[in-house]
Amino acid sequence: MARSSRFLVHLAAGAGLALMPALFVSPVSALAADDAAPETVMIGDVTVTFGGGTAILTLPDVGSTLTRTTNVPPFTIFQGFNYSDDFGSEIGWNISGGASLPLEGGEWAPDAISVNGFWARIDGSNGFTCTGNAIPQVNCLITPLVDDPTTQQIGGTLGATSITSNAERDVDQWGTNLELRWNVGSEGSAPISVSYLAFGPDVRGIYQDTDARMNASTGAVITYDESLDSTYYGAFAAVGGNYTLPFLGGLWNRWGLQSSYRLQGGLYWARTDYDGAISHTAPFPGGGGDPSGSLSLSSDDVSFIGGLSTETRKQFSKRVALSLKSDLEFYSFVPEMSYNQVDLGPVDITGGGRVAGTGIGSSSAFSLRSALRLTIGLGPDSLYR
Repeated sequence: MARSSRFLVHLAAGAGLALMPALFVSPVSALAADDAAPETVMIGDVTVTFGGGTAILTLPDVGSTLTRTTNVPPFTIFQGFNYSDDFGSEIGWNISGGASLPLEGGEWAPDAISVNGFWARIDGSNGFTCTGNAIPQVNCLITPLVDDPTTQQIGGTLGATSITSNAERDVDQWGTNLELRWNVGSEGSAPISVSYLAFGPDVRGIYQDTDARMNASTGAVITYDESLDSTYYGAFAAVGGNYTLPFLGGLWNRWGLQSSYRLQGGLYWARTDYDGAISHTAPFPGGGGDPSGSLSLSSDDVSFIGGLSTETRKQFSKRVALSLKSDLEFYSFVPEMSYNQVDLGPVDITGGGRVAGTGIGSSSAFSLRSALRLTIGLGPDSLYR
């Protein structure tokens, strides 16, 4: 997906989050809901929730087409390099919002409908240096993205020259859904209670940008730019209720706290689009070939997304509540790129461990978002007396 198109998607998602509360600003006149029900955070017809906090996402490493390699057959790889690694240790931020409207219910009709969304941003950076040797001859070689030895070549260092890289990786993770909720069961003295079931359509996105700049000791500058976008279209089912912390129930009650949980899972069609490009300025290191070029790929996969949410809430008034919520999710599919490493002009590098051609692979990931959230009840004051 082109970056201009992605900007429009980001803008639409952000506008949707920003406009959620405005959808329900007009006064309402239905009867108040029970403030003890765990699925209703506030009393009143319409509640809006918004907040922000931290985000972690354990995405696969971003490799490179750069290798530290001998200059004679079988062209052994001494060292490989990643533009980005250990991304799960990076901490980003997230914002979230939602609006919920209770319904009449009855028969099979839902008891509430809500619109919810989140947007997380995580950035990371990484650097490395590849150094060649004169004896034995070891080169830092850059392959093209496309496996086509008749037209593409590796450029690299000769002797003891080097290539130093610095890369930036920016990831946007977002989601928005429409939820229909049915109240079931009732609260009791059990440590864990089930109080609602929920279903609905859901759209998610994990959009990655990697920009690497490599400086060769010859003065050449090599750049690699990549966008890797996965959009997930599917539906979810969820069950939720309240729970009591062991040995802390009495303290929680005295402080006026309430803890709730939610288990959710769904199946999604995952559409992934990759766009990558290598370019360089002269003089190219060591007088080698030209790996410049671009490549676009796409893939379709099936993904399970599921996880556990926990929330502890404090009601400050009949209109206002503050809560701390954490969402731990598992993605059974996220893309993992492999990059071409086999071309040296008309010579085919066949050393073990090399990858022929650039392709989209498959991996998995965990996501953890924590946020401090404010919930406000809307409508006339008569609903809160």
